[in-house]
Amino acid sequence: MRRQISLSICLLLVAAGAAFAGIARAGAAVNATPRVSVKIVAGSTCKPAAEFCFKPSLASVAPGTRVTWINKTLTVHTVTRCSSTACAGNSGGTGTDGGFGSAGTIASNAKYSFTFHGAGTYVYYCQIHGYALMHGTITVT
Repeated sequence: MRRQISLSICLLLVAAGAAFAGIARAGAAVNATPRVSVKIVAGSTCKPAAEFCFKPSLASVAPGTRVTWINKTLTVHTVTRCSSTACAGNSGGTGTDGGFGSAGTIASNAKYSFTFHGAGTYVYYCQIHGYALMHGTITVT
């Protein structure tokens, strides 16, 4: 009789643990924000080789995706939405999200993140190194 009670308690604990784990995983999947990384790199990592670049320079994401720029160089950079004047006639794109762009410089090994919601394109560049050298586009579809 004791053995049956012990076995029953063990089975209940295992079932409860499995149910809890399933709920935790399901909750994590529902609350998970999609993430994409863009690295700020230098030299031969850029294609074609350049002093600095965003890699990838073109990314397509779903609404609600958090994009993180990670500075892998030894110098500071910005992620700045384009204007026609700053980007050789290229506008900032068709996306409607306000507030996109690092508030200042991104130091070596630092990050800047932005979550995109509005569909369209977001054209950006590094203010320090200029559009001709460093630019990219995020497309939200």
